[in-house]
Amino acid sequence: MMTIVIGIFFTLTAALCALATLLGLPGIWMMIILAGIIDLLDVMVFDQEISFGWISLLIAILLAALGEFLEFLAGAAGAKAGGANRRGIVGALFGGFFGGILGTFFIPIPLVGTFVGAAIGAGLGAFLGEITKSGATISGSLKPAGGAAAGRVAGTLSKTVIAAVTWIALSIAAFV
Repeated sequence: MMTIVIGIFFTLTAALCALATLLGLPGIWMMIILAGIIDLLDVMVFDQEISFGWISLLIAILLAALGEFLEFLAGAAGAKAGGANRRGIVGALFGGFFGGILGTFFIPIPLVGTFVGAAIGAGLGAFLGEITKSGATISGSLKPAGGAAAGRVAGTLSKTVIAAVTWIALSIAAFV
């Protein structure tokens, strides 16, 4: 009976974590930490078999790392697809990172600020990298900027899909 209650609790809570990933929050990591805490409580408090096990948690960690990698590089890949040079690509990487942080604090839309800030930051970073090269034009710098912003959005969506896969896998593990 306790296993079913824990499984239901985890599945519902982890679903919210997976959705939080879509908003730019570290939902997939919160889900993994929750699973780890449940495993510790299984052993230390409830004196029962662990719910997830180290193999499930390791797979979840690897999936989360893949999601982070895809999200991080997506803005740069979008900038490159838009014709960016090295400066524009590096600008998209740094802009996406710092835009996410700044968006969290300065865009007054609860939870969405991180997501919007990262996309704007990637675009702005690519634009600044492109516009500072010799002979650059504003119109020529906008295409890589748009590609960087779109890439960052695509990266977040990819990471959310990975979070959903992780949620499904861990939810199944909680009941098996």
